[in-house]
Amino acid sequence: MEPSLPDVSPKTHIIRLCGVSDFNDPETGRNAADPSEDGWMVSDFYLFQYLLDGTGASQAWFTCHDPEALIARYGEYLHGNCYRERKVVLDMYQRPNPATLRVESPDGLLPSFLSYFRTECAVASEAKEPVLLCVFCHGEARTYGLEIGGTEEEGPIPVDRGDFQSDHREQ
Repeated sequence: MEPSLPDVSPKTHIIRLCGVSDFNDPETGRNAADPSEDGWMVSDFYLFQYLLDGTGASQAWFTCHDPEALIARYGEYLHGNCYRERKVVLDMYQRPNPATLRVESPDGLLPSFLSYFRTECAVASEAKEPVLLCVFCHGEARTYGLEIGGTEEEGPIPVDRGDFQSDHREQ
């Protein structure tokens, strides 16, 4: 089966989240968003931003990385098989659409994203329109949870399915 893009209609609400933070990994001595570490998830995030730009009813792209800071620190992000020709998805010449990109602090990423997600899902549900949610982060095998943002001191913030429910209440 060939990889393909999701079906996006003019009524689709597109919400994307890059959950990779850029704190230092003590095991490797490198930062998490480094292209030689978890930067492949950052590359995927920007590839889809490039491919889906201008489509759907609405778009919001959440990250805790200022693309200018990533470019200054790492130069470029490439997408594709490292044994074949790859495409640049983020560099000084190819930048994301600032109208749809929301850069949050690493510890504010999850609350900002969840607030927007719940609101946009309610809007889409009322209009009977689809939502395309794309999340780029590490998962937790035991609980099927996600790891989003976080600081070097605290680590990634764990998320489970209940956090995505619109009737979820903080305890």
